[in-house]
Amino acid sequence: MNYAAAFRTCRVDKCGPLGNLFFGVTTGENTIGLIVATSIPCIFLVLRGATRWILAVYLLSVVYISGSRTALQVALIVTILVVVTGMSSTSMGGIWRRFLTIGTASVGLALGIVLPYLPLNPTDFTNRAYLWKLASAQLEDSQLFGFGALIWGNQVAVGTISRDEAYSVHNQWLDIRYTTGALGIALFIILIVIALRQADKWTAPQTALLFIPVIYSGLLERTWAFGLLDVFGWMAAATLLALEPAAEPAANTSSVLTEALAQRGHGTERVLTGLDNTNPRGAHGN
Repeated sequence: MNYAAAFRTCRVDKCGPLGNLFFGVTTGENTIGLIVATSIPCIFLVLRGATRWILAVYLLSVVYISGSRTALQVALIVTILVVVTGMSSTSMGGIWRRFLTIGTASVGLALGIVLPYLPLNPTDFTNRAYLWKLASAQLEDSQLFGFGALIWGNQVAVGTISRDEAYSVHNQWLDIRYTTGALGIALFIILIVIALRQADKWTAPQTALLFIPVIYSGLLERTWAFGLLDVFGWMAAATLLALEPAAEPAANTSSVLTEALAQRGHGTERVLTGLDNTNPRGAHGN
């Protein structure tokens, strides 16, 4: 085993619990941490029973040893939210679930949008405030279309940013604006609105849960890449297409059948079989 292939020495401002930074098969500890943290909601929504908790604990451990502080905070937010709401593939609806998940997503969304524009010192948030001020100042020259995906990284050569800061401006919303301008922001918001509107009362909390890791990691990182074809860009497409659109029941569908259809296959066949049975005591009089 080649230690240097998966670990690197700690930075002055950051170190993992093992005395190093773990990046695995990716390019950095933040990359693997955010990929794993973003996938945790899928574990809770796909698997059942003890299996999902075993895998969730494993993924949390990977995030923890990576040394990525942002990814660890995001992973804990998602896990706590699932524990509090009892979210799973068979427990979808409920007003309080919708209120808590959509409310949590909305708070993170608002924070992410306004954070780069607050009156901060350049050294705040591990020098991220400096990057935000630099990107905002440059955007005065290209408000509508942005600068594309490569201009930010090219600034390493002139010394305005370091190599470790070259992959993004370290805020999801400002990064989209820097890359694609106001036009890209508008298109991205439309994508999210469509994804949320196609969810019914059963899947709206699940849809919000999928967005929450992206929203909260987007406070200090660029989780979804726009303008670059990388793993985070594919994760954006997967999240937007993760849940099928809400089914429209027929006008004469009973309330019991409507609920069965909303469950999307979780015991639907059994419910439909029961509805078709004209003997209220069952086929065998049981």
